[in-house]
Amino acid sequence: MPRAGVVGLDHMMPVHVERKWKGETGSLSWWQDTLMDEGERQRKKIQPPNSLDWNAQMFRMRVFAALIRDTDRNQGNILITPAWKVMMIDFTRAFRTQTELANAAALERVDKALLARMTDLTEDRIKTAVGEYLTDDEIAAVLARRDLLVAHFRALVAKRGAAAVLY
Repeated sequence: MPRAGVVGLDHMMPVHVERKWKGETGSLSWWQDTLMDEGERQRKKIQPPNSLDWNAQMFRMRVFAALIRDTDRNQGNILITPAWKVMMIDFTRAFRTQTELANAAALERVDKALLARMTDLTEDRIKTAVGEYLTDDEIAAVLARRDLLVAHFRALVAKRGAAAVLY
């Protein structure tokens, strides 16, 4: 299970804990009440009440998905709470070992705090957060993508200016 708290995004996914049930290991999730998923919102053409906040949440989600190489971040696993907060679920296709950034063109803006936390991310911090759930190769890939993300956003700041990239 991802540990988004290490980069400050734990509020964007339901809490999960590992549990054994009838001899099988799995996870127990504290479910979040939702209005709809992102697919339904788009099909019904429903606009968020605060587009600036909404866009900031979507940019955070895209950056996190790139960091953990989540290859299945689709509209059905992006939930919307009654307070219009994005909740990410289903990380079964994350933490791949490819190190290149997928869809870098969609990474246009970044939260300053998220960028700072990613910049400060270390192998030890990841290992402390994820324990035995990630392999050394998966952790190395996260750090390699982190380096690419930091370089990507620094290049965007140099090209477009901080106000256009950082929020």
